[in-house]
Amino acid sequence: MPRKPTNHLTPDQLLKKIRQSAKYAASVGQTCYDKEILKAKKGYTDDQADVYIAVFNENAGTPQEQAIRKARHAAQMAAGKGALCLTKEALLKKGYSEQASEAYLAAYKESKGSDEEQAIRQARRAAQLVAMHGAPCPTKEVLLKKGYTEQTSEAYLAAYKKTNGTDEDQAIRKARRAAQVAAGQGTPCPTKEALLKKGYSEQASEIYLAAYKESKGTDEEQAIRKASYVARLAVSRGTPCPTKEALLKKGYTEQTSEAYLATYEKSKNAKNARLTREQELQQLQNQLNQSNEKNDYSCFASLIDSLGYQEDTSSSLTEQEEQYLAEVLEEESANNLFFNFNSAETTSLTASGFLSSLDEVDRKDASVEIYHLR
Repeated sequence: MPRKPTNHLTPDQLLKKIRQSAKYAASVGQTCYDKEILKAKKGYTDDQADVYIAVFNENAGTPQEQAIRKARHAAQMAAGKGALCLTKEALLKKGYSEQASEAYLAAYKESKGSDEEQAIRQARRAAQLVAMHGAPCPTKEVLLKKGYTEQTSEAYLAAYKKTNGTDEDQAIRKARRAAQVAAGQGTPCPTKEALLKKGYSEQASEIYLAAYKESKGTDEEQAIRKASYVARLAVSRGTPCPTKEALLKKGYTEQTSEAYLATYEKSKNAKNARLTREQELQQLQNQLNQSNEKNDYSCFASLIDSLGYQEDTSSSLTEQEEQYLAEVLEEESANNLFFNFNSAETTSLTASGFLSSLDEVDRKDASVEIYHLR
């Protein structure tokens, strides 16, 4: 988001604003820019940059304290958007220290509120993203079928309406998003005439061209993006991966061929992992349907064992087991398989009697319950 203009401020007001900015940056664990970057990025003079750095240093803690502040701020932002809480393992993989990851988890728990509040935040955030990308608003019926409750669907529709703006605003957002996607895929930029023929207005076509130019980067960056996009497309279609020699013969450079191969491997692994999760989720869904018909849930023990779990007498799952089971149950696949047990559309394990043979361990999400075998 562009910064508000400051040319209407007096020198004293501007310095006050700079001090506030530096103090806030230190309080949320940001890293202080050096003088030259402040001048280039924020347009500060030498004196203004000196003031920023001095105030930042006064309010910043040790590197460890800054890391904890940054972790807490990230957790508060995630909870405020309705995002799921990351596991400790995921945080450590992202480079958080042991202490910072603990701070993240504690801050998320403090900021999360009730499950219903979190579900409403998540619905609002989803609606805002859809509206900002220029996508049409789903109906209430569609939202309810997707597992939204009456309250969260109302929150979604209200947030979409508030974010959407006028038809022209929405057309401009759609044009900007289309340009960013095209640039990200390495697709050549269409001419203004081509955009007008496609139905873009004069203003929307200008926005498209400007957004494409901003997102494009250098020709080399664009070529790498195109190679990565083609690799992802090949994986989605099940096309075998070409060798590096074959890519070079097709006109790929050394750098773009490396980008292609790396993206292909990464996308293939992600696809295989997703297919595995979908198969496991389908197994769980089928088993739930069969158990509902027979009113017998004893078979869930063998099914969960087949997914890699062993019955034991420990008081809780290991963190790795909790994470894996949460991923299996929380996965909302492309086939619209939902384990949203609070939804009127889906049979509730709470109401079904299944829980009479299980001990509750933890909740990873408002709509998903995680259990441990006795």
